[in-house]
Amino acid sequence: MHIVLFDVSSVPEWPAVIRGWTSAGYRAILLATEEWGSGGTELRALHLGVGGIVHITKEFSKRLAQAVNEVASGRLFVQDGFVREAPRSSRHMSSCPPNAPLSFRERQVMDLLMVGFSNRRIGTVLGISARTAKFHVGNILHKRDVRSRRDLLAVDHSLAQDSETNGSVSASLPK
Repeated sequence: MHIVLFDVSSVPEWPAVIRGWTSAGYRAILLATEEWGSGGTELRALHLGVGGIVHITKEFSKRLAQAVNEVASGRLFVQDGFVREAPRSSRHMSSCPPNAPLSFRERQVMDLLMVGFSNRRIGTVLGISARTAKFHVGNILHKRDVRSRRDLLAVDHSLAQDSETNGSVSASLPK
């Protein structure tokens, strides 16, 4: 797996460049100034397949390391402010067995579920319809063998505590 870092201030045509790299199978992290990202630019970047956005601040080194770890694990890296500011905008049973590994897209949806996003908000961030987000949520619930988002949060919380007591660095669900 390869992760590509892009400095958006140095590459004005970053959307076309990102699209090319992500369609070639690379995972991308954008490096941006604190002022960058107004007017839905961060949402556009995520829609194009960016795995993370790191703002160049005093904590840049720490944030970049976190972003690389998250993106390498197949999760999205979005900073707290972005999560708070993101726009609010018959269940299918999967044929796969419970406890099957989550797909890359399901892991992205799972990350947004864990911070409380609705299907509509998940769809907006990932550039998919609310119905498609609902489909992915249903698959995740089936694969984790739970009946609701609340149950999923409880399972994730207990797994996170178990991994912290065992000294594991990552507090994510098994893949």
